[in-house]
Amino acid sequence: MTRPGETQNQPSDQPTLPERTAAASAERPGVAVEKGTHRLGREHLRDNVEFLDALDQGTEEEKKKSLEQIAKWQQEGDIDLLRAAGLSLEQIQKNPLDRHIRLASALLKRDARRSGLVFWLDLGDNENLQWDLDLTDILPPNNLTVDLCEKSGKLICAGAVRDFRDGRPGYFHPRSGERIQLVDGMGITIRQTQSSMALRDPVYGHQTSLQAKREEAFMIKNAQKTVVKEHARAKAAERGQELKTDRSFFDIFLEDITNTINSTGLADSKDPLKINFGKLEQEILKLLESFGFAKMFSDLGKSLGLQDGTTSGNESASSSPSGTAEKSRTSPSYRESHESRNTPKINRQWLRQYVGSNEREVQNKLVPINFLGANMRVCKYIAPYLKEAEIRARKAGIDYRADPRRSGGFSWRPVTGQSQTLSMHSWGVAVDINPLTNPYQRQLSNDPNGRNKVRTDMPPEFIAIMQDVGFMHLWWDPMHFELQRNPFLNRGVLKSEEAKALGEKYLPA
Repeated sequence: MTRPGETQNQPSDQPTLPERTAAASAERPGVAVEKGTHRLGREHLRDNVEFLDALDQGTEEEKKKSLEQIAKWQQEGDIDLLRAAGLSLEQIQKNPLDRHIRLASALLKRDARRSGLVFWLDLGDNENLQWDLDLTDILPPNNLTVDLCEKSGKLICAGAVRDFRDGRPGYFHPRSGERIQLVDGMGITIRQTQSSMALRDPVYGHQTSLQAKREEAFMIKNAQKTVVKEHARAKAAERGQELKTDRSFFDIFLEDITNTINSTGLADSKDPLKINFGKLEQEILKLLESFGFAKMFSDLGKSLGLQDGTTSGNESASSSPSGTAEKSRTSPSYRESHESRNTPKINRQWLRQYVGSNEREVQNKLVPINFLGANMRVCKYIAPYLKEAEIRARKAGIDYRADPRRSGGFSWRPVTGQSQTLSMHSWGVAVDINPLTNPYQRQLSNDPNGRNKVRTDMPPEFIAIMQDVGFMHLWWDPMHFELQRNPFLNRGVLKSEEAKALGEKYLPA
């Protein structure tokens, strides 16, 4: 087993780098040896010299204050402020290292006993930070690949690659492509670097790659969110109100607002923090209407030209060419509910850690459940959420039944059409419902009009309910629902007594 500080290319029974260097130096002292030592032994230290110096200068008192501030930001839901370490965009652009230094000095411990750059992640009493932060928030961008291991020394990933995917930077498994999640006690060994001088420039110096530009755009977007929050708080204070950050809704809405800002040119191209709030107000009214809240605000309805400022059910008024008001029924929204949408997502790494790394371990966490009339075996962690979805559907008058002969949950197998990646069914966190009437239609996924051609009898209202409680639906595989939200942190969606009882039984306290 590879230990922290070692890689697959450096087996534990081989001499360490200092030992090899010492032997070489004794045999061939001189310039050649110095060059080799510089290249092999000092490269990562040299590339991170400013980062390491700043970490070494940090005091225990400063670390304590940083941890207290981090805990406050997390408790209040100021995740954008947390990821920026409380720095303004201008400060980050002036010296991109400062953000990483502030977080790393509080959360990383350097292993001085090992050669190279080896750190241990210590979240202390703030274990939930592993859902809100990414390793890229802690390590500077000049660290391109890292080796990661668990607290026990068990290898998590050798050569995790820094990249930008799904709208956020991260370190990803080089083969499976999975995002590597922070784990308290994780060992981190720097494996490949480039000069930290590249960080002097706002676009990371000489880096001109698309990844570097995307990381800068990500920082700008987070800074915009903070500016909008402060603007909203100031407006609320003028009305004698206090605006508290509500992560179940406010951060979702901010995501849409900042997307609107950047897609409609409401920010100054030269200064992205100068936002046209006059025009943005009109866009926000439209966003509120898209959230289905127009009927709750009479002034909003009037400003949008809705009849009497209200809408009824899923109907909205629009003006026809003749000037008469026509009503059209909108299709059910596939947006996840405010309760569940901001709960951290899970991935296969999470499943291997908390459900099982092999079939036998997974089998020990399976439970029987009757879902929509079909008996299934599923992971005990999703049983409460399936029960909640079924009860919500029943109360909404959705009479949709699963074929007990063909619907199911757990199945240890690879993803359809692949040979390496395990299906989510392998951990019992996915269910297939009525495959004959909801067949797998992957060929439509690249078709812009594919959603209109999918063959399915799955009620859209039921899909929305499943999303509300934390499941993801693949529209081109309409039979399939898989757990997307962390079941340990999503218990707030469990409203029915039956689902709560299963939550008490199966979910850890």
